[in-house]
Amino acid sequence: MALSLAACGFDSHEVRQWTLPAKHQSIDANVDNWIPFVFSEGLTTVTLKTPPDFRSFQKTLPESGFDQHSQRRLLDVEYDYRSKSIEEMAEFELQASFVHLAAPLSLTDLDADTFYRALRIAWRRPPSKDDDPAAELVTANGRQWIHLDNTMSHFGGRAFESFGTLIDPKTVFFVTGSYWENIRKDPVWFESRRALLRTMRENVSVLPQ
Repeated sequence: MALSLAACGFDSHEVRQWTLPAKHQSIDANVDNWIPFVFSEGLTTVTLKTPPDFRSFQKTLPESGFDQHSQRRLLDVEYDYRSKSIEEMAEFELQASFVHLAAPLSLTDLDADTFYRALRIAWRRPPSKDDDPAAELVTANGRQWIHLDNTMSHFGGRAFESFGTLIDPKTVFFVTGSYWENIRKDPVWFESRRALLRTMRENVSVLPQ
């Protein structure tokens, strides 16, 4: 999950890009036209869809194993970009990942604090931090999801929002949206991108093999 990643390096092209006009891309909101992706972990298969016309520079995804933060990155696609060149920063990003928990959780009797505590242990993060996002449980498409909302703060100009659901007692599937500063300055643009993340979450399908 993006929230667990280490700090990104800062380079000069980030400074240059903020002097250019922000790119507000037209994104197809009709899920029937979205691109399907299928990922498996253990005996479970997860299917999701993302809007078309994205760009991606992550050629090594999906990863085959979990990293030192118990994360297996699956998908990283970008929107609101000025061109398909890596030199042109995108404003909006959608990601998906699996997180492997250290100990199993109940699939039926769960609260947000217990869920988030288990995730912090998996990510090797301190028990609590002042800048931790707010955590709550929400229900979508018949599943419980933990919602981690970090949109009121940012790191390096980018803010995150994630939804995670247990697909088995020790595996969490996450979808994450990241929003750069230009999006967050425009309430209509910002809410439209948050809506795309929620639509992505609501169309996730989880099936045993």
